[in-house]
Amino acid sequence: MGVSALSDTEPMALRLLLVDASPVMRSMFIRTLRLSAIPLATVHQAASAEEAVGVLRATAVDLVLADRHLPDQDGLALVTALRVTPAWASIPVILASATSRDDDAAVSDPGTLVIRRPFAAEEIRAAVLSLLTLEVTGPGDEAARPRAGHGNAP
Repeated sequence: MGVSALSDTEPMALRLLLVDASPVMRSMFIRTLRLSAIPLATVHQAASAEEAVGVLRATAVDLVLADRHLPDQDGLALVTALRVTPAWASIPVILASATSRDDDAAVSDPGTLVIRRPFAAEEIRAAVLSLLTLEVTGPGDEAARPRAGHGNAP
């Protein structure tokens, strides 16, 4: 099952990987996504980058939403790991950060957006819809292409 379009801008139910050390924050993200009317097929949860990689090895996801500051690894290091692994290179990523200085570091990756906490449901919806219209092309590519509307195999 991949991401299909309800319309030109609305995704079908997403397979999401949510990465945050705090179970409370993961619950808040899920609630915010539901309030934003983003349909979720499955939500896989991980408390660290290491757990996230384990989930990615076991299942396909359409989007990763991760804390910028994970306990075992920086969120940008997780993005780098995704981009250098061919099976995961096209997975869009949203990094949540409490500080504005983190924005610049991720801007160079066209398949990654940084959103600043606290954020409103509309902001996360806009970020998800924006990323799902791109196909990340992998390391060294200068631009993203329109997303084909398919899932990612591990």
